[in-house]
Amino acid sequence: MIKLVLRPFSYLQIKHTHKRKIDWMLPIIMSILSVIFIITFIDTNKIKELVISILSFIQILPGFFIAALAAIATFNRLDLDKIMPHPAPTINIERNGGKEEIDLTRRRYLTLMFSFLSAESILLIVLSFFIIFSIPNISNLLEQKGFYYPTIGNIVLIFSFFLCFWQLLIISFYGLYYLGERIHQPD
Repeated sequence: MIKLVLRPFSYLQIKHTHKRKIDWMLPIIMSILSVIFIITFIDTNKIKELVISILSFIQILPGFFIAALAAIATFNRLDLDKIMPHPAPTINIERNGGKEEIDLTRRRYLTLMFSFLSAESILLIVLSFFIIFSIPNISNLLEQKGFYYPTIGNIVLIFSFFLCFWQLLIISFYGLYYLGERIHQPD
C-alpha cells in the first residue's frame, strides 16, 4: 500500500542525461544559498513569516498541477504518444512480475512530472505547517537552555523546506518550457 501512495514520486526515478541537474543539483545549490542568506540576514523570529509568505503561494499550486495532469492525460494529440527523441528518458516499470526499462512517451513523461509536482506541493504544504509551528518553539526552548539559534536541527529543517521548494519551482519551470516550447518543436 505504501508503494502505491509514494508512486507519484516515481518521476525522480526517470533516467536521462540532464535530469539530475534539474532535479537535484540546481535545487541543492539554491537551497544552500537560501540557508546561508537566512542565517546571515534574517532574524530567527522572521523565519515563520517567511515560511507563511511562501506557503500562501504554494497552497494554490496543487490545483493547477492536478488540472495540468488531467489535461495531459486526456488531451487527444497523437504526437504525445510517440517515444521522446533520442536519447529518450527511461524508467523501470513492473510488468508480468518482473522489472523492465522502457523509453518514455511525452505523455507519460509529462504525467509523471505533474503527478510528482502535485505530490511535492502537498508535501511542501505539510512541511510548512510543521516549520511554522515547531521552529519558534524549538528556538525558544533551546535559547532558554543556553543554546543559540541556528541549531543543526533547524538548519536541516529549513534546508529540507527550501530543497523541496526549489525543486518544485525548477521542475515547474522545466515543465512550462516543455509544454510551452519543446513539445511544439520537431524531433
